[in-house]
Amino acid sequence: MYDTAKRVALVKQRVRENTRRRQRRGIYGLSAACMLLFAVMMQAVVVTVFCTRLRKNNKQQEQTKEDEET
Repeated sequence: MYDTAKRVALVKQRVRENTRRRQRRGIYGLSAACMLLFAVMMQAVVVTVFCTRLRKNNKQQEQTKEDEET
């Protein structure tokens, strides 16, 4: 059996390890959230660019049709 000082030291060590483990989990969670947010933002940018180009092409086609009619 350990003496009191040894048991206190072991408990403190276990508390530090658990605290570090909890902090690492928090960091991994934040990293995952940041990556998800980045992916969503990139998708929004791609959709915006695609819609802008599509609108521009539609306007050019309408202008071409109007020019052909006149």
